[in-house]
Amino acid sequence: METSVLLIEPDPTAAQEITEILQEGGFLPVTRQSFEAVHDSVTDEMPPKAILIGTDNVKESVLSFISELKADPSTQWIPLFILSRTNEDSFRIDCFNAGADEFFLKPIHPKELLARLRGWVNRIGNFEESAFRDPLTKAYNRRYFDLHILLELQKAQKNDYPISVAFIDADKFKSINDNYGHHVGDLVLQGLSKILREKTRTSDLVARYGGEEFVILFPKASGDQAANRIQTILEYVRENPVAEYEGQLRHITFSCGVAEWKPGLSVTEWVKLADDGVYEAKGQGRNRVILSNLQTSEHDHLEEKKKVLIVAGKGMSKSIVCEIDSLAYEIQEWQQGIEEVPPEICIYVIPPTKGFDAGEYEQFRMKHLPKECKTLLLTENHKALDSFQIMATGIDGYLRGPYLPGDIELGLRRLTNLN
Repeated sequence: METSVLLIEPDPTAAQEITEILQEGGFLPVTRQSFEAVHDSVTDEMPPKAILIGTDNVKESVLSFISELKADPSTQWIPLFILSRTNEDSFRIDCFNAGADEFFLKPIHPKELLARLRGWVNRIGNFEESAFRDPLTKAYNRRYFDLHILLELQKAQKNDYPISVAFIDADKFKSINDNYGHHVGDLVLQGLSKILREKTRTSDLVARYGGEEFVILFPKASGDQAANRIQTILEYVRENPVAEYEGQLRHITFSCGVAEWKPGLSVTEWVKLADDGVYEAKGQGRNRVILSNLQTSEHDHLEEKKKVLIVAGKGMSKSIVCEIDSLAYEIQEWQQGIEEVPPEICIYVIPPTKGFDAGEYEQFRMKHLPKECKTLLLTENHKALDSFQIMATGIDGYLRGPYLPGDIELGLRRLTNLN
């Protein structure tokens, strides 16, 4: 499969030249002439493995665009190449400070560009394999699922399409380990994972949630559609062995709970709804799929949204809102002179170029935050604060960047004891 690369180049002649270089190097270039309409190209079902930006634009626009890409959880890990005719140290340094990974002067040397591009793509691929794949089953791991479900839900909300999640638990798996040994149990998990990955769409995400549990995320699928797909897989598993050991075929079944996300549900509630379906399926005798429906009356019992105040610059504030907007929080962005509802949590962001001013924070806290409000401090400046300052100011938690998608949510959960 060809590796997709996004090229943003306003000069048609340069775009054609670079496109030919990429094609000859085995890449699949997708070309855009401007920053507009680029977002959909980097957040669709098959995002690019790298982004190349021609800088025949206003420098400030280029730097702003780089910062936006690196602040967005869905694009921050994509390698970013700058292709420029501007041979100025200050501009090159500004690009790197904004988040660029490589800087090339035009005209481009084809072999060097391709070598560096392959190197970045391979390194990121190896990182993803080791960081986000379960080594036994080759399905995605729990950490990747926790990060990805947030991004997929944000896209579903933005584009107004359904999204569902399914929990799968292998039936009587403990007896397989007890009677035949853990080696056979491992083969069964590997076989089940292979079937789940082969029988789902490329846009679906299959992850090992823990033990004998798997979870599947179904973008653009209603609860009924996801349940029907799982039912088809279950019927296949009933009739076909998932593993073979010493000439013996191993058959299993599984119990599954499916839930479609509905407005008002936090991610935690949504996932729990699917997990509850597994228990219901097992209670009915296992070997079945249960579609969990949130009854209208249950909306009254959904957890009350906690009020979160974000104190940050415009770009960083937008990134934080993007990450936590689908969770059980009522979000406010702080603006001078606007009276806000007293928050329960404050996300206080230190700019990358600025150190932590304890006096400034204390003054802000006394003026704008209620006494019981908890504060999560964020900074990408590793020299911005130390543990003594944190203890002295009474800050409840802090994160140092760069942030993975989901890190801020986990920080909030620690403050609110939701884990």
